[in-house]
Amino acid sequence: MSLRVGISIPQSGDQVLDIARLRRFVTRAEAIGFDSLWVAEQIFGPGPRLDALGLLTYTAAMTSRVQLVSGILLSALRSPVLLAKSIATLDHLSGGRTVIGVGLSGDREVYPAMGYRAEDRGKRFDAGIRLMKRAWTEPSLSDESEFWSITDQRLEPKPLQKPHPPIWFGGSNPKALARAVALGDGWIGAGAAPAARFVSEYDLLQQELRKARRDPATFTVAKRLYVAVANDAAAARTRARQWFATTYHGRDTDMASEVCVIGPPDACAEQIHRLVKGRVSHLALSPVFDETEQLEILGQELLPRLRQLVDNG
Repeated sequence: MSLRVGISIPQSGDQVLDIARLRRFVTRAEAIGFDSLWVAEQIFGPGPRLDALGLLTYTAAMTSRVQLVSGILLSALRSPVLLAKSIATLDHLSGGRTVIGVGLSGDREVYPAMGYRAEDRGKRFDAGIRLMKRAWTEPSLSDESEFWSITDQRLEPKPLQKPHPPIWFGGSNPKALARAVALGDGWIGAGAAPAARFVSEYDLLQQELRKARRDPATFTVAKRLYVAVANDAAAARTRARQWFATTYHGRDTDMASEVCVIGPPDACAEQIHRLVKGRVSHLALSPVFDETEQLEILGQELLPRLRQLVDNG
């Protein structure tokens, strides 16, 4: 199994509005050899955070090769018609490099803030994905439901990718995994999932694929991994704990060592390879501090080591 390795675009923090820095990061990530650039979505928060689709659209204009992945987009917070239009536009602007990762937010309060009932989020999510697929593939769209009313409307342009950009699902409980298999082209393992939990979720996913009689070879498995790569492992672990305390407020900071890959490039490459071997085809590395500096370390030191391990089996 080949492994495509991507990196998360910095979306939040004190320097996120330094657009020149953002531009350098994106163009350098493509030049240094990463296969994809990833964004995530969080609507509310204490500091600035750039919008996921807007950032991907900006990135599309500055790159020519890398895949552009939303991992994940909270699709049930939007009109599926408008979202289908935005994604089709992005797919054309990027030359067909778009991958749409979707999921449900664990923050139920964000739904009423957008004018939706939190208890409807699952139904809206499923119905919205189905409607987007129809909008992308059918010449004329009609649909009557409790959420929308559409009569004989055309949505153009259709996406450049046919039948539509790949849709990868987040989520880890059995219902979410079954939904991914039923509606999606792939699944994204959460960054906050420790290695043992990810392996367990992967095994459940394989069971769902067998039940649905879907070929695992045609279903993408991706994994986001938080990384803190440095020769001084103790210092990197301290900074990872600081990041974890801020990002996952209220959780035990010792979990930082469970969800982050921490240490020198050689050790990190071996740890990542053990986790993803035979399971994952797409990997998103998410630095937890000093994104610009980590980009160079990951691209020049970790990435060649990891690809060598993959090539050697």
